[in-house]
Amino acid sequence: MRSPGCGSEVGYTVGGVRGWRPSELGDAATDLATANSDFEAKLNAARAVAQSLHEGSQGTTADAAWDKAEKDHRLGIRAADATDAVIETLRSGSARLQSVRDNAIAKVDSAIWSQFQVGDDWKVGHYSIAGPFTKDEVAAQESARKAHQEAIDDAVKQLTDEDEAVAFALDSANDELDATKVDVAAGRDYAPPSLVGLTQEQAKLVVDDPRFQEWVKNHPDAAKPLLDAAFDAGTIPKDFYGTFLQRYWLRESLEDAGIDPSQWDPSKGTEFNSETITKVYEYYGQLFLDHPEMQWAGMALPSPGVSTIWQLCAISRRRSKAPPVWCFPTRSKV
Repeated sequence: MRSPGCGSEVGYTVGGVRGWRPSELGDAATDLATANSDFEAKLNAARAVAQSLHEGSQGTTADAAWDKAEKDHRLGIRAADATDAVIETLRSGSARLQSVRDNAIAKVDSAIWSQFQVGDDWKVGHYSIAGPFTKDEVAAQESARKAHQEAIDDAVKQLTDEDEAVAFALDSANDELDATKVDVAAGRDYAPPSLVGLTQEQAKLVVDDPRFQEWVKNHPDAAKPLLDAAFDAGTIPKDFYGTFLQRYWLRESLEDAGIDPSQWDPSKGTEFNSETITKVYEYYGQLFLDHPEMQWAGMALPSPGVSTIWQLCAISRRRSKAPPVWCFPTRSKV
């Protein structure tokens, strides 16, 4: 779920960001747009042939063939529309990343032009011209250094936020495209109705529809803005929306951490789940590093090793019905 230039704020370096080429996202969008245009042209051509054949034929067999051609065309256009969303996200992402990249590098170059040293970690160092200087000159230099540091810090914060936003948008667009491809392959032709302007009773009828529930399950990225707006308008049940959000953000977190939920089975013990356990703590640790402004329980701090602790817990469980209190039970919230 990451764009080409992404990484945590801790992981960004001046040299790395100088090497960013956000224009490559735009190039990818252009190539994809060309391929998608060709695909749509073939869809329309196939529909035109089917329509011509239908106009020259009669009977239920001909009508059934035309209905199938129409459905295939609708499904194909849905896939093309989902591809267009990816294309637009690539294009906008290219422009957004280019802007914040150029801004951050400009702040660094401004400090360097002002004769300050700037490390690869974005830290503005000492004045690079040798003294001696008067006390007032030293004070002025320090004031200028702090101003450059503040400008660089703000630029890196903007870069971090924008990079994460672009990465999330790309991930959502690609996930929706994948979900649409699955629908097309399965021949599912359901499109959800708008929930805007519905009464609570009308919205509940939509939400209770098994087809809508299946669509929400298979298309969480497309469903979220639809359900967000409906919830803000007070038209969908709170419990339905709450359950959706829990599943949505769990899915996003698992994806970010690189965890396959099908490979998590507490009943099979620590050894079977060791890779997932490690990834959970690696993910937690990266969140800790990425967001130092938040308050944390400290579980990402250096220790004898998460895997070692869990192995000790497993041994304890095998040898005793009552494991030590520092071993978290399976269902504990850690």
